[in-house]
Amino acid sequence: MAYVTVRGVEQTQKALRSVQYRMFPKRGGPVLAGLRRGGAVVRKAWRGQIDRQVSESQANGSEYQPTGLRRKSVKIYRLKRPSKVGATEAVRVTIDPSARYQSGERVAAVAGILEHGDSRMEAKALCRKAFAESESAAISAIREGMEKRLSEILGKL
Repeated sequence: MAYVTVRGVEQTQKALRSVQYRMFPKRGGPVLAGLRRGGAVVRKAWRGQIDRQVSESQANGSEYQPTGLRRKSVKIYRLKRPSKVGATEAVRVTIDPSARYQSGERVAAVAGILEHGDSRMEAKALCRKAFAESESAAISAIREGMEKRLSEILGKL
């Protein structure tokens, strides 16, 4: 009976394990990088909708002087427990829950009224419009972000 000795298997296994840790690190890896890129596309579209709404209201004779706080409050957050939404990684584009106007009113509360309307005002649906207009661009950005990070990781082998 003959034995065959294969050298370098340990190094290959070590390299493959390092790829696994690079692809799924605690800080997110390629999936999170792609999701953040897609979130940035949606955030930009949402901020564009806010700018459009402000300019339209001023064109209609409104005396409203924007502070820019609502626009700045559109943020991207990484979900701490993505498993609650059935994912391994997840981001959310939303209004910063801690942002407040000088009057003390929460920016998110005002944005919610603008988004859904109330008994005295019809809904403006800025977030839904932004998502609808940027959906395909966001998906492309997610794909590109993931591919870029994966190529960086695999290039280190």
